[in-house]
Amino acid sequence: PPPPPPPPSRSEGCDSDLLDPRAEAARLCTVRRLGADFAVACGGWLSRKSAYAHYEAWLWAARADASSSGASPVPVLPQQPAAAADELLLGRLAAAGAPAAEATTIVASMRHALERAAAADAA
Repeated sequence: PPPPPPPPSRSEGCDSDLLDPRAEAARLCTVRRLGADFAVACGGWLSRKSAYAHYEAWLWAARADASSSGASPVPVLPQQPAAAADELLLGRLAAAGAPAAEATTIVASMRHALERAAAADAA
């Protein structure tokens, strides 16, 4: 009888980029830089002590559309950030006392920073 087929590869069905340590390290650096940009942009209004908690909540909110679409895996840096992220950050800045115009500018700048980071990660 013929030998049994080999077991499926651990990477079968996976994006090879997800398994590349260099790509993952570059993605981590991108996420860290984006977090540092967030801390600088929002640091005057949101506590520096909790800036990364706000950043993580914002980034999770940005991924909401991809999560709900059933995409697998959900990208860490979504190409099209969900509007929920803008609403979340705007609300947190307003609650911290940021004037509406300044909060809107911060939200727009962070949306653009996330879009640039996602494009760089996809390249």
